[in-house]
Amino acid sequence: MNRGGAALRAIIFDFNSVIADHETPHLLCFQQALAEAGLSLSREEYYGTYLGMDERTCATALLERRDGICDPTIHAGIIERKAGLFREHTTLTNRHCSPGPSGSCSARRERTGWQRRPAVEQSRSLPHSPAPPSNKRLS
Repeated sequence: MNRGGAALRAIIFDFNSVIADHETPHLLCFQQALAEAGLSLSREEYYGTYLGMDERTCATALLERRDGICDPTIHAGIIERKAGLFREHTTLTNRHCSPGPSGSCSARRERTGWQRRPAVEQSRSLPHSPAPPSNKRLS
């Protein structure tokens, strides 16, 4: 989709939080949800032991460590609460990028004319690549 003469030329995926720190807010929301269920998880423990796990697996491990069993009701409550806390956090903070060396997010958006659009709308404006040939192996 072309708006105002500027076509979308790229989408940047920040899977490892180089552009924006996603891990810290996820951890803080997860810690709060765990605390409400009577569990604790230090920053050091999270980064040292549980970082490679998704929240469901981590919550399971913490419940099993504490109770010897993972109660599905408590587990579901932790996961739902964490998701709600993170939604609330992202709504309140409205962070889309980290300030970085070139100034604040809003200043960068003003300089570049960048506007946040829903992902569905963004994907419609991208050219679609053909599927790779089936007789070739992807490496």
